[in-house]
Amino acid sequence: MSSSDLSATSLCRALGDGWCRLVRGAVHGEVLLLPGGSLGIGGEAFSDMNWAYVHGPDGVEEAVHAFVQRLRARELPGVITAASLVAGQVEAAARELGLKREEDWPLMSCRATDFRSPGSSSAHTCVAERVVNQAAIDEVADVLGDAYELPAWQCASMIGTYSLELADADYFLARVDGEAASAAGTARVGTTVGFYAVGTRQALRRQGAASVALTCAVHYHVARGAERLGLLGSADGTPMYEGLGFATVEMQAAWLVDGV
Repeated sequence: MSSSDLSATSLCRALGDGWCRLVRGAVHGEVLLLPGGSLGIGGEAFSDMNWAYVHGPDGVEEAVHAFVQRLRARELPGVITAASLVAGQVEAAARELGLKREEDWPLMSCRATDFRSPGSSSAHTCVAERVVNQAAIDEVADVLGDAYELPAWQCASMIGTYSLELADADYFLARVDGEAASAAGTARVGTTVGFYAVGTRQALRRQGAASVALTCAVHYHVARGAERLGLLGSADGTPMYEGLGFATVEMQAAWLVDGV
């Protein structure tokens, strides 16, 4: 096993554990932690809210079967991503279970010391804050609903009613000229911080709000000992993450669970 494999596997494990920490406060949430991977169920009928990270090296096929069984029992769609080291094992289980192969996702990482804070290139005032009250949580749900074209109540349900009480899980909110514009969820596992549910209101994109929200989150966590940052990129988000200092560690295979 190479050092790069170890790095990707450990990062995948940390991101999965972090996702579970973030969604455990969801109204209809559920967490399933197994030796081969972790499943965090946000509990809503949107696949990206019900995500499994399979890292291995042991218990891979057992984890995939357990995750699919649980999602289908709840009639929820979901996504399963796999570290490259175990993607072949996941592929075999996925074929057996009739899962649909999706596009690969870039697993991205950045040492905290290499993070590059963005410069100000907008004529608008953009500031960010860590969310500390229910009114701001409601704003996060509204922003994410607009960003992902979902009802805000679904996002609020995933965030949960006691998210402010969760240890090691936080949301950050950026405002453009005072208006809630971009949000990001984070979870800390040891010295690794994972980023999830990053989204910007559609009418306020390309004004640097997401970068400002992420920067606020990084500064908060670095002050508390964070050393490594990780996330799964996307076609739209990867260039922004690269500009902040993230690099792709590997491409992770993904499968869609239909939930029925």
